Amino acid sequence: MSDTPKAEALVIRRRPHYKSRTGCQRCRSRRVKCDEQHPSCINCLKRGVKCDYIQQAADQQTHEHQELALEKPPYLDLEMFHHFCALTAYTLSTETPVCDMWRIHVPQLALSADYIMDGICAFAALHKAYQEPDRRESLLYHAIRYHTSSLEKGLPLVSLITPENGSSMYIFSLLTLFFNLARPRRLDDSIMLGSGLLPGPVHLMRGTHLIRESYRGLDKSPVALVFQSTETIFAYWKTHVPNEHPALSELHSQILKLDDENKERQRILLGAVHTLSRSYTFRDDIYNIEDKFRGYYTWLYEVGEDYLNLLAGANNEAMCILAFFAPLIRDLEANSWWIEGWAFYILEEVWSLLEEDFRPWIAWPIEHIGWVPPTQTEE
Repeated sequence: MSDTPKAEALVIRRRPHYKSRTGCQRCRSRRVKCDEQHPSCINCLKRGVKCDYIQQAADQQTHEHQELALEKPPYLDLEMFHHFCALTAYTLSTETPVCDMWRIHVPQLALSADYIMDGICAFAALHKAYQEPDRRESLLYHAIRYHTSSLEKGLPLVSLITPENGSSMYIFSLLTLFFNLARPRRLDDSIMLGSGLLPGPVHLMRGTHLIRESYRGLDKSPVALVFQSTETIFAYWKTHVPNEHPALSELHSQILKLDDENKERQRILLGAVHTLSRSYTFRDDIYNIEDKFRGYYTWLYEVGEDYLNLLAGANNEAMCILAFFAPLIRDLEANSWWIEGWAFYILEEVWSLLEEDFRPWIAWPIEHIGWVPPTQTEE
């Protein structure tokens, strides 16, 4: 009898299971679960086919802006192409060789790959909208149109990488990632993926890594500068013994204290905390901004699918760990316009989904980045 109230409490506090409600047409026709990721679900990305979410996004964007009657200005393509080469490319790295790759070699690829040209113009339009508030609405509208066009042309080629298009597909994946990081968030946006919490760019970022790993011809191409410069940091990240971080140590202890019979899940969570501590090493002032960027984002490559699956299932402990990634993002925002706001986005989403008992677990990242949780009335 004494166990009954405890069992009932567990049932009452159980997090509702998130289900896919409106999967894309291709997934529904195949009767498979759609993760509802935009602008293309992961199933369509993996199969290299056009997801109908792309057209839905274009239709929605057209509807939202139809009252503006925005026509494409003359020479807009040339303006965006020039803006990318002259200004936007320099925002992607502080290292001259990498900047030169973005402003010289990538535009050369675009001359023979329409999806790269559209991707360049899309990202440049977002950058110009960031710089010129008076043209913001028009530029954002055309940025979406360019991006939609890039996806329509590039996605079908994802599963058809060849020596001829390998470099272009890698750059396509990076431009798609940057666009999704930089684009403004709408009120109905969420970093939810399907049945749980997962920032969409995580999959996009891991996808770029997969292209690199699966196509070794990239090592001898000019675009190799993007990842060759990370090799030293990546090797150090994997082999060094991280210093103890008090807040992460406390998080580690909280996970250990849980009366959790699922030892495998506990192992996955503790492993995610340990790998995150490796990235925290790079917060030291001895590292420059490029090395910090590489050290921080290595966690997203190395954390493992088991942890991401827990995150996608809105596991409380997994979401708390993600909250501790927010201060690392915050460190980078001042130097990278295209990730501004993401530290707050992460904490907002985590806070909204966490059960009340777990919210004190993320007090340190909240205080550290200066985010203010909503009051109970606002929630």
